[in-house]
Amino acid sequence: MLGTQLDLLLNKDEALQRTLWDITDEIYNLEKSADRQARDGPLMEAGRAVLKAEWGKVKREMRSAEFQPGK
Repeated sequence: MLGTQLDLLLNKDEALQRTLWDITDEIYNLEKSADRQARDGPLMEAGRAVLKAEWGKVKREMRSAEFQPGK
């Protein structure tokens, strides 16, 4: 179910999101728990990169003339 949610939420055409998707898919297909845990670092790094990029988009949108609170 989580894999399906990620498929729906991530845009595989964007490089950062594709990297995150690839890592999660790799983890999903590993058999041993230790092998999955060994991928925690790259998973966190990829997730942080996606969140940083998305936060940058939000900040740019909020600074635009189109987004004016109270109007």
